[in-house]
Amino acid sequence: MRDLSRAAGGRLRIRYRTFLLSPQPDPNPMRKEAIMGHWKMARSAPGGEEINPELMATREFPYPYSTPGAVALKAFARQLPEREGDFVEAIERAHLVECRNIADPEDLLAVAESLGADIPLMRDAMADPAIEQSVWRDHMDATGLGIHSTPTVEFAGGGLVVGAQPFEVFLAAFEAAAGAAGAANGKPVP
Repeated sequence: MRDLSRAAGGRLRIRYRTFLLSPQPDPNPMRKEAIMGHWKMARSAPGGEEINPELMATREFPYPYSTPGAVALKAFARQLPEREGDFVEAIERAHLVECRNIADPEDLLAVAESLGADIPLMRDAMADPAIEQSVWRDHMDATGLGIHSTPTVEFAGGGLVVGAQPFEVFLAAFEAAAGAAGAANGKPVP
């Protein structure tokens, strides 16, 4: 998203919402094996070269589920909203490259601390029931719209990109949406 934001030249505002791809723990070892197959495919895509399925396969913890990371993201955004995208990228790196347990609050707090978050404030926010309720509201809104994949990017003015796609697909969808929004407002879009 950072590359898309740069390419948009200030015409894009990103608003993160949570979608829980795996809302609950699932200790079934077959799940982890299936996901490692997805990781191997993703590693062959541009930008995925650092994804490390071999290291994750050696980890003793059950494959992480989504809710703790989504709660941590909202807690982080409460104190550092301008760095929300940085936190998303840092969690992705901790998960896909470093193969840390992003369902473990201590791992999530370490990621937040590396980006300058106040850890006592993070702990308080992560324990706030309103944060988890917000995560579940986002999730229910997403499933109500038929969203079932991450990432799913919706553009104001129209356009939806579902799943891991080449950068050019996101850029084309953004440009089309920006053009439609400009035409609807009677303004040319640069």
